[in-house]
Amino acid sequence: MGNRLVSRSMHATRILSMVLPLGLGIGVGMMLDRPFHASPDPVARTASPGAAAKPIGPAADPAVSSGTNRGTEKPKAPGSSAPDQAESKLERAVKLGEFGLAVEMAAGLSSGKAKAAAYARIFSSWAKVHPSEASAAAMGIANEEDRLVSLRAVGEEWARTNPQAAFAWLAELPAGTIQRGVMQGMVATMVAQDPMAAANLVANLPSGSMKNDALGLVAGYWSRTDVNAAAQWATSLPSGAGQRNAVRGVANQLARIDPAQAAAFATTLAPGSTRNETIAMAAGAWGEVDIAATVGWLKSMPDTS
Repeated sequence: MGNRLVSRSMHATRILSMVLPLGLGIGVGMMLDRPFHASPDPVARTASPGAAAKPIGPAADPAVSSGTNRGTEKPKAPGSSAPDQAESKLERAVKLGEFGLAVEMAAGLSSGKAKAAAYARIFSSWAKVHPSEASAAAMGIANEEDRLVSLRAVGEEWARTNPQAAFAWLAELPAGTIQRGVMQGMVATMVAQDPMAAANLVANLPSGSMKNDALGLVAGYWSRTDVNAAAQWATSLPSGAGQRNAVRGVANQLARIDPAQAAAFATTLAPGSTRNETIAMAAGAWGEVDIAATVGWLKSMPDTS
C-alpha cells in the first residue's frame, strides 16, 4: 500500500509539472474562435457580427464650413447626413448587383469597423450569385485584414449552399492566416446548420493539416450545443493529429464551462499523450477555481505509465 501511494504521488507530481510551467490558465486560454496553434483571429478584432456600418461621407463644402455664402446654404433634410448618404449609395449598389462599385465605395471608408462591415455585406451578397467571381475580387484587396474579412464572407456563404465546393476552394487558398481564418467561418456556419453533416464532410477530407484543424474546429463548435455528441464523435475518430485536435476542441469548451467535467472527460481517454494533454488542460482550468480539489483529483488518479 505504501509503495502504491508513493507511485500515485509521483504520478501527480509529473502531471503538475506539465501544468504549472504552462500556467493555470491554459484551459481557458485556448479559445475556440482561434485555430489550433494559430494567432488570434483578425476578424474578431475588426468586425463584430451585425455591426452597423457608419461610413464617412464626402468632405464638407469649404465655402459652407468657412462661413461664406451662408445665405444660399440649403437646409438639410432630416436623416440626410453625409454618412447616411454614403451608406445608402453603397447599399443601393449591392442591391443592384454592382459589386465592383460597392467595393470601391467600401475602400474609401475611413472607419475600420464600418469598412469591415461593408466588405462582409458586399462579399456575402456577391457570393450568393457568383462565389468564384467574388473570391477573385476579394483576393485583390490589398489590406490583409480587409482581404480576410471579404474571403471569410465568401466562404461562409458558399459553405451554406455548397460545402463540398467551398472546401475545394478553401484548399486552394494560401496556407496560413488566411486559410485558417476562412475555415473558421465556414466550419462555424456548417456546424450551426447540421453538425453531423459537417463532421462527416470534414472527416472525409484529404489527409493533411487542413483536415486536422477542421476536425478540431468541428468538435469545438459542436461542443457549444451538444458536448456529449461532440465528445463521442471526437473519441471515435482514428488516432492521430486529427483526433487529438478534436479531443482538444471538446476539452477546451468543457474547461471553459465546467472544469470538473473536463477532468472527468480526460480520465475516459486512453493512456497516451492526448490523455495527458487533456488532463493538464483540465487541471489548469480547474485550478483557477479550486486548487485544492484539483490537486486532490490529480493525486487520486492511478498511475497509467
